[in-house]
Amino acid sequence: MQYDLNQLAEDAERERKQIKQSGLAAEQRVLDAERQMERAKAKYDVLARELSNARRSLKNSSLRFTLRGPKSIEQFEEDLCHKVNVADEDYQAKVKNARQMRQELMSALRPNAVNSLKSLISQIDTTLKKQMHELGTYYL
Repeated sequence: MQYDLNQLAEDAERERKQIKQSGLAAEQRVLDAERQMERAKAKYDVLARELSNARRSLKNSSLRFTLRGPKSIEQFEEDLCHKVNVADEDYQAKVKNARQMRQELMSALRPNAVNSLKSLISQIDTTLKKQMHELGTYYL
């Protein structure tokens, strides 16, 4: 009987740790997706500010000096506009991904973990009742 109860405790602890690890991994994936979303937003904000500054400086100068040589402000603005559009699309994709992952976590992964833990508790209760019943019949 002691062996059975020890085996039950070991199995229950192993399964509990597995449920915990899978839950923490899911939480971490969501946090990583949200961090990526925030990085993409920061990149978009920087590029948008640069584009705004380039449009303001359009009136002041006709050339912009870059590492590759002089560019007209129109070319520079066009390049920045393309980069802003790409950054915006990237940000929107990461927002959508983060929302989907958060929704999946809330609607599926967490409830599944709770149900698994409830099942584990029920299994432990049933086994303990059985063992106690056997113990009671042994001593009577």
